[in-house]
Amino acid sequence: MRYTDRKVISENMARPKFDDKRTRFKVLAERRTNIILDALRTLGHCHYKNLYSYKTEEIERIFQAIEEELKRTKAKFDIKVKRQFKF
Repeated sequence: MRYTDRKVISENMARPKFDDKRTRFKVLAERRTNIILDALRTLGHCHYKNLYSYKTEEIERIFQAIEEELKRTKAKFDIKVKRQFKF
C-alpha cells in the first residue's frame, strides 16, 4: 500500500477501536510513519539520471523542505531541536 492510496485506506478499513491512548498512539504512529517512509523511498526513485533531468539546486530545495517540516514536527513533541545551524 502506498501513501497515495489514502482513499483506498479510508474506504477499506473500518475505524479501529482503541482500548487506551497508548495503544491508539502506537497503532496510528506506526501506520503514519510507514506512509512517510514509503513516500521517501518513492522519492528516492527519482535519482535515476537516465530517466530524469534535475539540477542540484532542485534536490537541495526538496530536502530543505523535508528537513524543515521534520524540524517543525519534532518541536511539537518537545524533542530538543536546534534553533540555529552551526558546523
